[in-house]
Amino acid sequence: MKKIAGWVIVVICYIFLFFFVIGFTFQLINDESMHGMPSPGEMILSYIICIVMLIFLLRVGKKIIKENSIKTMPYTDSLSIHLKGQISYTDYRNATIGIVLRSPAYQIFLFVPFVFIILYFITNNVNGYWLLGAIAFAYIALPIISFNKIKKNYLSMKLFHSDTEYHITNDSILVRGEDINSSSRWNHFIRTKETNDFILLYQSQDRAVFLSKKLFTLQDLIAFKQFLKSLPIPHN
Repeated sequence: MKKIAGWVIVVICYIFLFFFVIGFTFQLINDESMHGMPSPGEMILSYIICIVMLIFLLRVGKKIIKENSIKTMPYTDSLSIHLKGQISYTDYRNATIGIVLRSPAYQIFLFVPFVFIILYFITNNVNGYWLLGAIAFAYIALPIISFNKIKKNYLSMKLFHSDTEYHITNDSILVRGEDINSSSRWNHFIRTKETNDFILLYQSQDRAVFLSKKLFTLQDLIAFKQFLKSLPIPHN
């Protein structure tokens, strides 16, 4: 039932999004339909609010579908993998940027300037300073802020720039480093994500263990990825 509810949410959101975009575009193209309507600025604000709400509901629906569509594959081999090494800033930065760019909030910020540009050329009522401000914030200020935050996070994580040991078994993962010595059982993780350089093991929505693929042998990496498929949690 939960999976069906998720699909209902997704379908309804897509339908509303489609008709909302069609209606909004029709109002912009037809000057007569704009008579008596709110100002372009108010329409932009309403448009952004609706998009944010629809994207949020879409994420909820897709999350429900994904959580109720998990297929596990039995893993019967004995797992004992030892890793040791550091995580470079370049690898961490690239992986984090990829995750950030996929976030709905960031995509909305990148999308807003296009709305201003379209309105600027169609209605000619958009203030040029607002347009330049939106472009400057989305494509200059926001990347600078993001890069600074990524670098600050990396520097604050001492285990990233010192040799850290990882011991992976069928029951748990042990992380031992300069300021950390902890063991977590697999039922403490809520999801996993794979990037070009890392396998991320999430213990909460914003906290994850970064395992660099460069530390694995090819055989151990294949075995570990097969083992992860046996866990009843979402992947990627």
